[in-house]
Amino acid sequence: MTDWKGRCRKRSVLLWLACTLVSSNAMAQQTPAEKPAAIVIGFLELENDPRHSSLTAYGRLVIRERASPFDGVRAGIEEAATAGRIANAEFEAIRIPLKDARDAPDALRRAMSERQVRYFIADLPSAAYAPLLSEARSKNVLLFNISEIDDDLRGKSCARELVHVIPSRAMLADALVQFLVARNWKNVLVLEGPDPEDHILTQAFARSMKKFGARIVAQKTFVSGNDPRQRDSNNPALLTASSSDYDAIFVADARLDLARDINYRTSRPRPLVGAIGLEAGAWNWTWERNGGPQVNSAFRRISRGRKMQDTDWAGWMAVKMIAEATLRKGAADFAQQRDFIVNEGRFDGAKGAALSVRPWDRQLRQQIFMATSDAVAGVAPMPGFLHQTETLDTLGFDSRESVCKLERAG
Repeated sequence: MTDWKGRCRKRSVLLWLACTLVSSNAMAQQTPAEKPAAIVIGFLELENDPRHSSLTAYGRLVIRERASPFDGVRAGIEEAATAGRIANAEFEAIRIPLKDARDAPDALRRAMSERQVRYFIADLPSAAYAPLLSEARSKNVLLFNISEIDDDLRGKSCARELVHVIPSRAMLADALVQFLVARNWKNVLVLEGPDPEDHILTQAFARSMKKFGARIVAQKTFVSGNDPRQRDSNNPALLTASSSDYDAIFVADARLDLARDINYRTSRPRPLVGAIGLEAGAWNWTWERNGGPQVNSAFRRISRGRKMQDTDWAGWMAVKMIAEATLRKGAADFAQQRDFIVNEGRFDGAKGAALSVRPWDRQLRQQIFMATSDAVAGVAPMPGFLHQTETLDTLGFDSRESVCKLERAG
């Protein structure tokens, strides 16, 4: 190797410092680089999950397209490469398909044993979590729920091993009602469909209406189809006729049987919210601020043109949280990474304010987008809705309301 220091001693001090740097770099290049730590993330999913099947109507008309959120995870892995280079780590996501929810415990054990997986991103329905969490409680792992909005998972069935990246049903309902109250649309007509999910959505909406001082002036149920013998229960004009006036119409319709036909067919010209019209969500493909266009563009490229949906964003966000913890705490210490995620971390979700995990139920605090099919009309918490400690906790169950009281320690 060239004797840089010997030659530099004959020159100026400034040149000597420059030459010393060259010498140090040359020596570093001769030292073998430490092998990057492997951060393997398991993606748990059900085979043939009906939640990923697009909603269709008569004549095979596709009403709403739906897909697996694994593309969101892929987008997160691609973005995490930058943090990986700094932390000397490589991130990888592996798909773990389950034929049945009861297979989750075995799948978790195998992934831990064969690939040393400690992080699991779960795209599973609510019923799948009981056996999974029963196994996870005895293991050194951290799971991320990216698709199930069930309030019970954050309540009586909560677990310190499970972080909820997707908003809860209560958070979505609170955001919607905040939007209505902020515009003084406090009197609402509720239309509830026949699906069990419709009743659960209506209950959540009613709780939020009471919480923020609004009023349900009337509540009606509707049936699917266009049978003229049931016209009182499936005709939009008749369903929206009421002796009491109202400011808006809330539609609970998971299958979009009535919702797709109700617009411009109501008895009064009133805005629609809920299943159609204005909807509350974790993300929207039209978001134009806080790095949203970059997130959406990267996702469209990876997914070959698909628009980013709530669960896609949650998958991307889960990987981002893992990458941030690895960058801050090092690639080798899972315990410190986990503690950072659930206790210390402040994360950029491309929504504006920093996001963090609630210590009492492991729900990720976040803004909720109020959006139409073409634009974001508002972001909750809405202006004027305050909290004694954290404004984002005006959405969903705060520490006083929640039945889940997890300890702060990870």
